Amino acid sequence: GAPQPHAAPAYDFPVRDPLFATVTAMTSLPSPAKSNPAEKTLKLKKIEGFKHPLKVRALLQDGNAPLAVILLGFSAHSRAPLAGFWEGILFEQGCHVLVFDSVFRGAFNEAAQQGVPGCMSVEARQVAAVILAFLEQVEVKGKVTRVGVVGASYGGLVALNLLRYLESAKSGLAVERALIFSPPVNARTTARILDDFAEKDRPQFSLLELALNMKSPTIYDE
Repeated sequence: GAPQPHAAPAYDFPVRDPLFATVTAMTSLPSPAKSNPAEKTLKLKKIEGFKHPLKVRALLQDGNAPLAVILLGFSAHSRAPLAGFWEGILFEQGCHVLVFDSVFRGAFNEAAQQGVPGCMSVEARQVAAVILAFLEQVEVKGKVTRVGVVGASYGGLVALNLLRYLESAKSGLAVERALIFSPPVNARTTARILDDFAEKDRPQFSLLELALNMKSPTIYDE
């Protein structure tokens, strides 16, 4: 007979309402494990176009494996809960994992020193250069079978622009797969919406109210 579909896993997210689960996901994820024997912090010293080394985090399999590169959102750092959530899943599935601070954060731009963040074509080229530099590290050189990227929010936009850049550039990097979550459809509109949040919505809540809502997302349960 026809193969039976796999049963859907049980829904175990702490927020039961799907809408508010999406809204509060970033504050509802558990913190990443404090240590993983496979984790390494590497300082990439020879990144094309960069003025200074860039620190990255990697989870490395014992043998050859695909490499999954996590491209984080607007202000996320490499140890953010969402980064830990994804890297755990990807590592368990047999991938090497590379993660570094968002291209919008100070540490990334202090290393690159190529102007203010927000230029999509430049950021795509920067990310390609970081991945290529990582592939040359002694810990991983010759052990990557293929490369894929996972990007969310602004990181999703960076991932899409990376794919566009690689179509026309002779960088020596090939990305076989990309998984994109919630990229901004229009950067100008997104910026305007964020401005509205700051100017119209933010003043309606005190810092205490915001903090309590972030720490107790289950108040939105049905």
